[in-house]
Amino acid sequence: MFAVKIIISLIITLYVGFEISGLTGYAQTGIFIFLFFTLHFFTSIGKTIPIRSLMVLVSTLQWIIGPILSYHFFNDSYIYYMIIPEEVYMPYVVMAEIAFIAGLFLFSLKEPDKIADSFEKLKKSDVKTLYKRGLMLVVVGIIATLIQPLMPGALAFFMLLISFSKYIGAFYIFLTKEPLRWFWIIIAFSFEILHAFGNAMFHELILWLMFLYLIYAFISNISTVTKSISIIAIIAVVFTIQYIKTDYREVVWNNKISDNTQKLEFAGELAQKKLTSDSDIEKQDKLQEMVDRINQGWIIARIMYVVPRYEPFAEGETIYRGLSAAILPRILAPNKVKTGGQEYFPRFTGLTLTEGTSMDLSIVGEAYANYGEGGIIFMFFLGLFYNITLKFLVKKSEKLPELLLWIPLIYFYAVKAESDFTTSINHIVKASIVVWILIKGLNMLIPYQKNNQYKNILINS
Repeated sequence: MFAVKIIISLIITLYVGFEISGLTGYAQTGIFIFLFFTLHFFTSIGKTIPIRSLMVLVSTLQWIIGPILSYHFFNDSYIYYMIIPEEVYMPYVVMAEIAFIAGLFLFSLKEPDKIADSFEKLKKSDVKTLYKRGLMLVVVGIIATLIQPLMPGALAFFMLLISFSKYIGAFYIFLTKEPLRWFWIIIAFSFEILHAFGNAMFHELILWLMFLYLIYAFISNISTVTKSISIIAIIAVVFTIQYIKTDYREVVWNNKISDNTQKLEFAGELAQKKLTSDSDIEKQDKLQEMVDRINQGWIIARIMYVVPRYEPFAEGETIYRGLSAAILPRILAPNKVKTGGQEYFPRFTGLTLTEGTSMDLSIVGEAYANYGEGGIIFMFFLGLFYNITLKFLVKKSEKLPELLLWIPLIYFYAVKAESDFTTSINHIVKASIVVWILIKGLNMLIPYQKNNQYKNILINS
Protein backbone atom coordinates (compact mmCIF):
# COMPACT_ATOMS: atom_id res chain seq x y z
CA MET A 1 0.00 0.00 0.00
CA PHE A 2 2.90 2.37 0.77
CA ALA A 3 4.34 1.86 -2.73
CA VAL A 4 0.90 2.37 -4.30
CA LYS A 5 0.49 5.72 -2.52
CA ILE A 6 3.95 6.76 -3.68
CA ILE A 7 3.21 5.85 -7.30
CA ILE A 8 -0.22 7.53 -7.40
CA SER A 9 1.14 10.70 -5.78
CA LEU A 10 4.09 10.78 -8.16
CA ILE A 11 1.96 10.34 -11.28
CA ILE A 12 -0.45 13.11 -10.30
CA THR A 13 2.47 15.40 -9.33
CA LEU A 14 4.16 14.89 -12.71
CA TYR A 15 0.88 15.59 -14.51
CA VAL A 16 0.35 18.80 -12.51
CA GLY A 17 3.94 19.81 -13.24
CA PHE A 18 3.33 19.52 -16.98
CA GLU A 19 0.02 21.37 -16.80
CA ILE A 20 1.18 24.36 -14.72
CA SER A 21 3.93 26.35 -16.40
CA GLY A 22 6.58 27.86 -14.17
CA LEU A 23 5.97 25.50 -11.28
CA THR A 24 9.24 25.11 -9.38
CA GLY A 25 10.73 21.77 -8.39
CA TYR A 26 10.21 22.60 -4.72
CA ALA A 27 6.53 23.37 -5.38
CA GLN A 28 6.15 20.02 -7.14
CA THR A 29 7.76 18.35 -4.14
CA GLY A 30 5.23 20.08 -1.93
CA ILE A 31 2.37 18.85 -4.12
CA PHE A 32 3.74 15.30 -3.87
CA ILE A 33 3.88 15.54 -0.06
CA PHE A 34 0.31 16.84 0.07
CA LEU A 35 -1.01 14.09 -2.23
CA PHE A 36 0.85 11.33 -0.39
CA PHE A 37 -0.42 12.39 3.02
CA THR A 38 -3.93 12.89 1.65
CA LEU A 39 -3.89 9.23 0.60
CA HIS A 40 -2.19 8.20 3.82
CA PHE A 41 -4.76 10.05 5.90
CA PHE A 42 -7.62 8.50 3.94
CA THR A 43 -6.31 4.95 4.25
CA SER A 44 -5.60 5.47 7.97
CA ILE A 45 -9.20 6.45 8.73
CA GLY A 46 -10.89 3.56 10.50
CA LYS A 47 -7.57 1.90 11.35
CA THR A 48 -6.10 4.41 13.80
CA ILE A 49 -6.46 8.02 14.98
CA PRO A 50 -4.26 9.69 12.32
CA ILE A 51 -3.37 12.83 14.27
CA ARG A 52 0.11 13.02 12.71
CA SER A 53 -1.20 12.77 9.16
CA LEU A 54 -3.85 15.39 9.96
CA MET A 55 -1.15 17.79 11.16
CA VAL A 56 0.80 17.33 7.91
CA LEU A 57 -2.30 17.51 5.73
CA VAL A 58 -3.45 20.81 7.24
CA SER A 59 0.02 22.38 7.22
CA THR A 60 0.83 21.43 3.61
CA LEU A 61 -2.60 22.68 2.53
CA GLN A 62 -2.06 26.09 4.15
CA TRP A 63 1.69 26.52 3.73
CA ILE A 64 2.22 24.99 0.27
CA ILE A 65 -0.97 24.26 -1.72
CA GLY A 66 -2.60 27.59 -0.83
CA PRO A 67 0.48 29.57 -1.97
CA ILE A 68 0.70 27.53 -5.21
CA LEU A 69 -2.92 28.42 -5.98
CA SER A 70 -2.15 32.05 -5.16
CA TYR A 71 0.97 32.16 -7.35
CA HIS A 72 -0.56 30.51 -10.42
CA PHE A 73 -4.36 30.91 -10.38
CA PHE A 74 -5.80 33.24 -7.73
CA ASN A 75 -3.44 36.22 -7.66
CA ASP A 76 -5.91 39.11 -7.65
CA SER A 77 -5.97 39.63 -3.90
CA TYR A 78 -5.27 43.17 -2.76
CA ILE A 79 -3.96 42.16 0.68
CA TYR A 80 -3.35 38.41 0.78
CA TYR A 81 -0.88 38.14 -2.09
CA MET A 82 2.53 36.46 -2.12
CA ILE A 83 5.00 39.33 -1.78
CA ILE A 84 8.10 37.28 -2.67
CA PRO A 85 8.69 35.04 -5.72
CA GLU A 86 7.90 31.34 -5.63
CA GLU A 87 11.60 30.62 -6.20
CA VAL A 88 12.38 32.32 -2.87
CA TYR A 89 9.39 31.11 -0.85
CA MET A 90 9.14 27.42 -1.71
CA PRO A 91 12.68 26.17 -0.90
CA TYR A 92 12.45 27.25 2.73
CA VAL A 93 8.84 26.22 3.38
CA VAL A 94 9.04 22.83 1.61
CA MET A 95 12.29 21.91 3.36
CA ALA A 96 10.82 23.06 6.69
CA GLU A 97 7.76 20.85 6.06
CA ILE A 98 9.97 17.88 5.22
CA ALA A 99 11.99 18.45 8.41
CA PHE A 100 8.78 18.70 10.44
CA ILE A 101 7.52 15.43 8.95
CA ALA A 102 10.84 13.70 9.68
CA GLY A 103 10.68 14.67 13.34
CA LEU A 104 6.98 13.91 13.62
CA PHE A 105 7.13 10.38 12.20
CA LEU A 106 10.54 9.25 13.48
CA PHE A 107 10.26 5.69 14.89
CA SER A 108 6.45 5.79 14.81
CA LEU A 109 5.70 2.96 12.35
CA LYS A 110 4.33 0.62 15.02
CA GLU A 111 2.12 3.23 16.67
CA PRO A 112 -1.10 2.49 14.68
CA ASP A 113 -1.01 -1.10 15.92
CA LYS A 114 -0.55 0.06 19.51
CA ILE A 115 -3.46 2.47 19.20
CA ALA A 116 -5.63 -0.29 17.72
CA ASP A 117 -4.73 -2.61 20.61
CA SER A 118 -5.57 0.07 23.18
CA PHE A 119 -8.91 0.76 21.53
CA GLU A 120 -9.75 -2.93 21.59
CA LYS A 121 -9.08 -2.93 25.33
CA LEU A 122 -11.23 0.18 25.70
CA LYS A 123 -14.19 -1.38 23.86
CA LYS A 124 -13.97 -4.46 26.11
CA SER A 125 -13.76 -2.46 29.34
CA ASP A 126 -16.55 -1.51 31.76
CA VAL A 127 -19.01 0.11 29.31
CA LYS A 128 -21.39 1.34 32.01
CA THR A 129 -18.57 3.14 33.79
CA LEU A 130 -17.44 4.67 30.47
CA TYR A 131 -20.98 5.93 29.91
CA LYS A 132 -21.16 7.49 33.38
CA ARG A 133 -17.75 9.09 32.96
CA GLY A 134 -18.82 10.42 29.57
CA LEU A 135 -21.98 11.93 31.02
CA MET A 136 -19.97 13.55 33.79
CA LEU A 137 -17.59 15.10 31.26
CA VAL A 138 -20.46 16.39 29.13
CA VAL A 139 -22.11 18.01 32.16
CA VAL A 140 -18.83 19.50 33.42
CA GLY A 141 -18.03 20.78 29.92
CA ILE A 142 -21.45 22.40 29.55
CA ILE A 143 -21.15 24.10 32.94
CA ALA A 144 -17.68 25.36 32.03
CA THR A 145 -19.03 26.63 28.69
CA LEU A 146 -21.70 28.66 30.46
CA ILE A 147 -19.45 30.23 33.08
CA GLN A 148 -16.30 30.67 30.96
CA PRO A 149 -17.33 34.15 29.67
CA LEU A 150 -17.61 35.34 33.28
CA MET A 151 -14.06 34.31 34.21
CA PRO A 152 -11.10 36.73 34.16
CA GLY A 153 -7.90 36.23 32.17
CA ALA A 154 -6.04 32.98 32.82
CA LEU A 155 -9.04 31.43 34.57
CA ALA A 156 -11.09 31.97 31.41
CA PHE A 157 -8.53 30.03 29.38
CA PHE A 158 -8.51 27.11 31.84
CA MET A 159 -12.30 27.15 31.84
CA LEU A 160 -12.23 27.07 28.04
CA LEU A 161 -10.04 23.96 28.16
CA ILE A 162 -12.40 22.35 30.67
CA SER A 163 -15.35 23.24 28.42
CA PHE A 164 -13.77 21.08 25.69
CA SER A 165 -14.36 18.08 27.96
CA LYS A 166 -17.96 17.91 26.70
CA TYR A 167 -16.63 16.73 23.35
CA ILE A 168 -14.37 14.16 24.99
CA GLY A 169 -17.38 13.02 27.00
CA ALA A 170 -19.24 12.59 23.72
CA PHE A 171 -16.40 10.33 22.52
CA TYR A 172 -16.75 8.25 25.70
CA ILE A 173 -20.51 7.94 25.21
CA PHE A 174 -20.12 7.00 21.56
CA LEU A 175 -18.17 3.90 22.62
CA THR A 176 -21.20 2.58 24.48
CA LYS A 177 -24.41 1.08 23.14
CA GLU A 178 -26.65 3.04 25.49
CA PRO A 179 -29.98 4.04 23.88
CA LEU A 180 -29.55 7.75 24.64
CA ARG A 181 -25.98 8.06 23.39
CA TRP A 182 -26.90 10.12 20.30
CA PHE A 183 -29.01 12.45 22.42
CA TRP A 184 -26.04 13.31 24.61
CA ILE A 185 -23.66 13.58 21.65
CA ILE A 186 -26.02 16.07 19.99
CA ILE A 187 -26.34 18.00 23.27
CA ALA A 188 -22.54 18.18 23.60
CA PHE A 189 -21.99 19.44 20.05
CA SER A 190 -25.04 21.69 19.89
CA PHE A 191 -23.19 24.32 21.93
CA GLU A 192 -20.38 24.48 19.38
CA ILE A 193 -22.82 24.50 16.47
CA LEU A 194 -24.82 27.38 17.97
CA HIS A 195 -21.61 29.23 18.86
CA ALA A 196 -20.18 28.77 15.36
CA PHE A 197 -23.29 29.99 13.54
CA GLY A 198 -24.00 32.63 16.19
CA ASN A 199 -20.54 34.19 15.78
CA ALA A 200 -19.84 33.14 12.18
CA MET A 201 -16.63 31.40 13.30
CA PHE A 202 -16.53 27.82 12.03
CA HIS A 203 -12.94 26.59 12.33
CA GLU A 204 -13.23 24.98 15.75
CA LEU A 205 -16.57 23.37 14.91
CA ILE A 206 -15.09 21.79 11.78
CA LEU A 207 -12.10 20.45 13.71
CA TRP A 208 -14.18 18.96 16.53
CA LEU A 209 -16.58 17.34 14.08
CA MET A 210 -13.57 15.94 12.20
CA PHE A 211 -12.25 14.42 15.43
CA LEU A 212 -15.69 12.95 16.14
CA TYR A 213 -15.72 11.46 12.65
CA LEU A 214 -12.27 9.91 13.15
CA ILE A 215 -13.40 8.34 16.44
CA TYR A 216 -16.61 7.11 14.80
CA ALA A 217 -14.76 5.63 11.82
CA PHE A 218 -12.26 3.85 14.04
CA ILE A 219 -14.84 2.39 16.43
CA SER A 220 -17.26 1.41 13.66
CA ASN A 221 -14.56 0.08 11.30
CA ILE A 222 -16.31 1.65 8.32
CA SER A 223 -15.87 0.29 4.78
CA THR A 224 -13.88 2.04 2.04
CA VAL A 225 -17.10 2.93 0.20
CA THR A 226 -18.68 4.46 3.30
CA LYS A 227 -15.46 6.28 4.05
CA SER A 228 -15.28 7.70 0.52
CA ILE A 229 -18.88 8.91 0.57
CA SER A 230 -18.51 10.46 4.02
CA ILE A 231 -15.27 12.25 3.12
CA ILE A 232 -16.86 13.68 -0.02
CA ALA A 233 -19.81 14.85 2.09
CA ILE A 234 -17.46 16.47 4.63
CA ILE A 235 -15.55 18.28 1.88
CA ALA A 236 -18.84 19.50 0.38
CA VAL A 237 -20.02 20.86 3.73
CA VAL A 238 -16.71 22.60 4.44
CA PHE A 239 -16.66 24.04 0.90
CA THR A 240 -20.20 25.37 1.33
CA ILE A 241 -19.39 26.98 4.68
CA GLN A 242 -16.32 28.65 3.23
CA TYR A 243 -18.25 29.77 0.15
CA ILE A 244 -20.97 31.60 2.07
CA LYS A 245 -18.86 32.71 5.04
CA THR A 246 -18.25 36.31 3.95
CA ASP A 247 -21.91 37.02 3.15
CA TYR A 248 -23.06 35.24 6.28
CA ARG A 249 -20.64 37.21 8.49
CA GLU A 250 -21.82 40.48 7.01
CA VAL A 251 -25.35 39.74 8.21
CA VAL A 252 -24.43 38.25 11.60
CA TRP A 253 -21.71 40.71 12.59
CA ASN A 254 -23.98 43.65 11.75
CA ASN A 255 -26.67 42.18 14.03
CA LYS A 256 -29.21 41.93 11.22
CA ILE A 257 -30.29 38.60 12.72
CA SER A 258 -30.13 38.02 16.47
CA ASP A 259 -31.86 34.66 17.03
CA ASN A 260 -29.51 31.65 16.66
CA THR A 261 -32.23 29.46 15.19
CA GLN A 262 -32.92 32.07 12.54
CA LYS A 263 -29.19 32.26 11.83
CA LEU A 264 -29.14 28.52 11.08
CA GLU A 265 -32.12 28.89 8.77
CA PHE A 266 -30.53 31.88 7.05
CA ALA A 267 -27.29 29.94 6.51
CA GLY A 268 -29.19 27.18 4.72
CA GLU A 269 -31.12 29.63 2.55
CA LEU A 270 -27.95 31.58 1.77
CA ALA A 271 -26.06 28.42 0.73
CA GLN A 272 -28.84 27.39 -1.64
CA LYS A 273 -29.06 30.86 -3.14
CA LYS A 274 -25.33 31.51 -3.56
CA LEU A 275 -24.45 28.10 -4.97
CA THR A 276 -27.23 28.14 -7.56
CA SER A 277 -27.59 31.81 -8.49
CA ASP A 278 -24.12 33.37 -8.39
CA SER A 279 -22.70 34.50 -11.72
CA ASP A 280 -19.35 33.19 -12.98
CA ILE A 281 -17.64 36.41 -11.86
CA GLU A 282 -19.16 36.13 -8.38
CA LYS A 283 -18.09 32.49 -8.12
CA GLN A 284 -14.55 33.46 -9.17
CA ASP A 285 -14.49 36.12 -6.46
CA LYS A 286 -15.71 33.59 -3.88
CA LEU A 287 -13.03 31.11 -4.91
CA GLN A 288 -10.44 33.89 -4.55
CA GLU A 289 -11.68 34.52 -1.01
CA MET A 290 -11.49 30.81 -0.19
CA VAL A 291 -7.92 30.56 -1.45
CA ASP A 292 -7.04 33.66 0.58
CA ARG A 293 -8.35 31.90 3.72
CA ILE A 294 -6.50 28.67 2.96
CA ASN A 295 -3.28 30.45 2.06
CA GLN A 296 -1.25 30.99 5.22
CA GLY A 297 1.74 31.48 2.95
CA TRP A 298 1.06 35.17 2.38
CA ILE A 299 1.93 35.80 6.04
CA ILE A 300 5.03 33.60 5.86
CA ALA A 301 6.08 35.41 2.68
CA ARG A 302 5.62 38.78 4.42
CA ILE A 303 7.90 37.59 7.23
CA MET A 304 10.53 36.43 4.74
CA TYR A 305 10.30 39.82 3.03
CA VAL A 306 10.55 41.91 6.20
CA VAL A 307 13.12 39.81 8.12
CA PRO A 308 16.00 40.65 8.18
CA ARG A 309 15.57 43.46 5.62
CA TYR A 310 13.63 45.72 8.02
CA GLU A 311 13.51 43.71 11.25
CA PRO A 312 16.47 41.66 12.54
CA PHE A 313 16.14 37.96 13.28
CA ALA A 314 14.66 37.40 16.73
CA GLU A 315 17.27 34.68 17.41
CA GLY A 316 15.00 32.58 19.59
CA GLU A 317 13.37 35.41 21.52
CA THR A 318 9.77 34.47 20.67
CA ILE A 319 10.51 30.78 21.29
CA TYR A 320 11.92 31.42 24.77
CA ARG A 321 9.01 33.71 25.59
CA GLY A 322 6.58 31.09 24.31
CA LEU A 323 8.10 28.43 26.57
CA SER A 324 7.93 30.83 29.50
CA ALA A 325 4.28 31.61 28.77
CA ALA A 326 3.48 27.89 28.67
CA ILE A 327 5.28 27.02 31.91
CA LEU A 328 4.69 30.05 34.14
CA PRO A 329 1.23 31.21 35.23
CA ARG A 330 0.44 34.86 34.49
CA ILE A 331 0.42 35.68 38.20
CA LEU A 332 4.17 34.88 38.25
CA ALA A 333 4.84 36.40 34.84
CA PRO A 334 2.35 39.27 34.36
CA ASN A 335 4.19 40.59 31.28
CA LYS A 336 4.39 37.29 29.42
CA VAL A 337 3.42 37.29 25.75
CA LYS A 338 -0.24 37.02 24.79
CA THR A 339 -1.56 34.87 21.97
CA GLY A 340 -3.44 36.30 19.01
CA GLY A 341 -0.59 37.94 17.09
CA GLN A 342 -1.13 41.50 18.36
CA GLU A 343 2.51 41.76 19.44
CA TYR A 344 4.45 39.71 16.86
CA PHE A 345 2.39 40.17 13.70
CA PRO A 346 3.11 43.90 13.17
CA ARG A 347 6.74 43.45 14.14
CA PHE A 348 7.57 40.69 11.67
CA THR A 349 5.15 41.42 8.81
CA GLY A 350 5.09 45.22 8.84
CA LEU A 351 1.28 45.14 8.87
CA THR A 352 -0.96 46.48 11.63
CA LEU A 353 -3.88 44.46 12.96
CA THR A 354 -7.10 46.27 13.70
CA GLU A 355 -8.42 46.12 17.25
CA GLY A 356 -10.03 42.78 18.00
CA THR A 357 -8.36 41.03 15.05
CA SER A 358 -6.39 37.84 15.77
CA MET A 359 -3.82 36.66 13.24
CA ASP A 360 -0.82 34.48 14.12
CA LEU A 361 2.49 34.11 12.30
CA SER A 362 2.18 30.30 12.00
CA ILE A 363 4.97 28.21 13.46
CA VAL A 364 6.96 27.89 10.24
CA GLY A 365 6.78 31.68 9.76
CA GLU A 366 7.83 32.29 13.36
CA ALA A 367 10.71 29.84 12.89
CA TYR A 368 12.01 31.95 10.00
CA ALA A 369 11.53 35.18 11.99
CA ASN A 370 13.83 33.73 14.65
CA TYR A 371 16.41 31.68 12.76
CA GLY A 372 16.08 32.36 9.03
CA GLU A 373 16.95 29.20 7.09
CA GLY A 374 17.81 27.66 10.46
CA GLY A 375 14.06 27.51 10.99
CA ILE A 376 14.21 24.25 9.02
CA ILE A 377 16.16 22.67 11.88
CA PHE A 378 13.73 24.13 14.40
CA MET A 379 10.82 22.54 12.55
CA PHE A 380 12.48 19.13 12.85
CA PHE A 381 12.76 19.48 16.62
CA LEU A 382 9.19 20.77 16.87
CA GLY A 383 7.97 17.69 15.00
CA LEU A 384 10.14 15.56 17.27
CA PHE A 385 8.56 17.16 20.35
CA TYR A 386 5.06 16.38 19.09
CA ASN A 387 6.28 12.88 18.25
CA ILE A 388 7.72 12.19 21.71
CA THR A 389 4.68 13.51 23.55
CA LEU A 390 2.35 11.45 21.34
CA LYS A 391 4.48 8.37 21.97
CA PHE A 392 4.19 9.02 25.70
CA LEU A 393 0.39 9.20 25.49
CA VAL A 394 0.16 6.06 23.36
CA LYS A 395 2.44 4.22 25.79
CA LYS A 396 0.33 5.30 28.76
CA SER A 397 -2.81 4.28 26.89
CA GLU A 398 -1.69 0.66 27.17
CA LYS A 399 -2.69 0.92 30.84
CA LEU A 400 -5.38 3.60 30.41
CA PRO A 401 -6.93 3.10 26.94
CA GLU A 402 -9.39 5.97 27.34
CA LEU A 403 -6.45 8.39 27.29
CA LEU A 404 -6.52 8.08 23.48
CA LEU A 405 -9.83 9.93 23.48
CA TRP A 406 -8.12 12.98 24.99
CA ILE A 407 -5.55 13.36 22.19
CA PRO A 408 -7.75 15.78 20.18
CA LEU A 409 -8.02 18.12 23.17
CA ILE A 410 -4.28 18.11 23.87
CA TYR A 411 -3.22 18.68 20.23
CA PHE A 412 -6.14 20.83 19.13
CA TYR A 413 -4.07 23.92 18.36
CA ALA A 414 -1.09 21.92 17.12
CA VAL A 415 -3.30 20.72 14.27
CA LYS A 416 -4.19 24.32 13.31
CA ALA A 417 -1.35 25.34 10.99
CA GLU A 418 -1.96 29.06 11.50
CA SER A 419 -1.18 28.86 15.23
CA ASP A 420 2.10 30.33 16.43
CA PHE A 421 4.57 28.63 18.79
CA THR A 422 3.21 30.25 21.94
CA THR A 423 -0.38 29.24 21.15
CA SER A 424 0.52 25.63 20.33
CA ILE A 425 2.90 24.96 23.22
CA ASN A 426 0.82 26.85 25.77
CA HIS A 427 -2.23 24.81 24.78
CA ILE A 428 -0.41 21.46 24.96
CA VAL A 429 1.00 22.20 28.42
CA LYS A 430 -2.19 23.67 29.90
CA ALA A 431 -4.43 21.08 28.26
CA SER A 432 -2.25 18.28 29.66
CA ILE A 433 -2.71 19.72 33.15
CA VAL A 434 -6.48 19.94 32.64
CA VAL A 435 -6.59 16.35 31.36
CA TRP A 436 -4.68 15.15 34.42
CA ILE A 437 -7.07 17.00 36.75
CA LEU A 438 -10.20 15.72 35.00
CA ILE A 439 -9.03 12.11 34.85
CA LYS A 440 -8.05 12.31 38.51
CA GLY A 441 -11.53 13.65 39.28
CA LEU A 442 -13.17 10.87 37.28
CA ASN A 443 -11.17 8.26 39.18
CA MET A 444 -12.41 9.67 42.47
CA LEU A 445 -16.06 10.19 41.53
CA ILE A 446 -16.69 7.36 39.06
CA PRO A 447 -14.03 4.68 39.63
CA TYR A 448 -13.85 1.48 37.63
CA GLN A 449 -14.92 -1.73 39.32
CA LYS A 450 -12.11 -3.38 41.24
CA ASN A 451 -12.24 -6.42 39.01
CA ASN A 452 -11.85 -4.33 35.86
CA GLN A 453 -8.42 -5.16 34.43
CA TYR A 454 -8.25 -1.76 32.72
CA LYS A 455 -8.68 0.28 35.87
CA ASN A 456 -6.78 3.54 35.76
CA ILE A 457 -3.27 3.14 37.04
CA LEU A 458 -1.82 6.00 35.02
CA ILE A 459 -1.93 8.62 37.72
CA ASN A 460 -0.61 6.32 40.39
CA SER A 461 2.08 4.68 38.31
